[in-house]
Amino acid sequence: MKKIELEKLILFDNVRADALAAKAARIFDALPGDASPFTAGEEPIALYYEAQRELLSARADAGDFTYWRRHVLRLVAEAENAFSLLAERGAPDAGLLALAAAEMPTLRTLYDLDWKRAAAVFGEENSCVADMRPPRARRDLSGVSAEGESSFADLDRILRTEDGAEAASALAERYAREACGAFARYAAFSWRGGLVGVERPDSVAFDDLIGYAAQKQKIIENTEFFVSGRPCNNMLLYGDRGTGKSSSVKALLNMFRPRGLRLVSLPKSELHDLPALMEALAPRGPKFIVFIDDLSFEENETGYKAFKSALEGGVYAQPQNVLVCVTSNRRNIIKEVWREREDKDEINLNDALQEKRSLADRFGLTVTFGAPNKAEYLDIVRGLALRAGLAVDDDLLRLALQWELRQSGRSGRVARQFVKHMLSSNGIAQ
Repeated sequence: MKKIELEKLILFDNVRADALAAKAARIFDALPGDASPFTAGEEPIALYYEAQRELLSARADAGDFTYWRRHVLRLVAEAENAFSLLAERGAPDAGLLALAAAEMPTLRTLYDLDWKRAAAVFGEENSCVADMRPPRARRDLSGVSAEGESSFADLDRILRTEDGAEAASALAERYAREACGAFARYAAFSWRGGLVGVERPDSVAFDDLIGYAAQKQKIIENTEFFVSGRPCNNMLLYGDRGTGKSSSVKALLNMFRPRGLRLVSLPKSELHDLPALMEALAPRGPKFIVFIDDLSFEENETGYKAFKSALEGGVYAQPQNVLVCVTSNRRNIIKEVWREREDKDEINLNDALQEKRSLADRFGLTVTFGAPNKAEYLDIVRGLALRAGLAVDDDLLRLALQWELRQSGRSGRVARQFVKHMLSSNGIAQ
């Protein structure tokens, strides 16, 4: 068997430094070249068992690849190096492409390790986790467990390609399509002084949001412009609570994720980091929606000024691969009170009021989500109930109206809560 020369990897240093890859190299380098019984001492056997334990405990998504191949696929998919970063932006360098081509045979050798042979040599055929396939798990939109599974199929073909130059070119195209590093692994992130990947983002789709057709069309069209590289506008979605503003933003991710969209949630407490976040995202290949949910400012808060400057008017331009989307229950975001209009100490009162209202003007697209009327509320209940398998009759609608009277008013959220209650009452599992 060809020696696994991990130490020669320059670009794919994450593979060279991977503990499991290093153990695998030591195990297979110690195996005899024929069917002779193993006589090289106990260390390779100990490493073999360590590798099986680590593979079994590692993150393993549903799919048709063995634990070992899944591990190598993820190492290559998430490799963040000079080659993958340039390729992610659609501009692979010729020299780096040649270097990647030279390293492809080592990656292919690692990918094709015959773990059954190793298990047979050690007399441990029944303990070979590396050659097992992970159990099928629930499919979702968490980045790699659903979409990543199908995209790993093309990476599998790349790692099986014998021509190094052909494999490297195909890999560069994949990085341009699927990104690299954490952006290859996750579709959604939260910002906590840095990017943190979200393992299980909400899988809501626009079909799950009944009503608000005009509002959905506007934000889908604007996002289509964004991912297509055409001029687009930052978005403000405002209106009554529970009307689907936040769900619409998450539905955008699930609609446009296959086309390279990522979502970054930025909490209000971290708004001061918006310039730093934009700076971190600007050099990357994917398109990003920076999502600020349920934003509002009290009349005595001044943090909105820095936020307004970061959107427009600051020294730094907003990156072309970043779109800001804010949801709020207030059209002007900043709370106004009547006493401000009667403030005798403010000489230019209108200027002061316009200062607060100008934040909303930074959004080129403002979409209003109003509370549904009685007929619209019942239409939402009907749609949700039918999808859940409930019989829709006059009694159900009567109960739905009684439910909203006991809750916080009519909204899509209240309708969903009512349908969940009816499912539980009827003993129906979701």
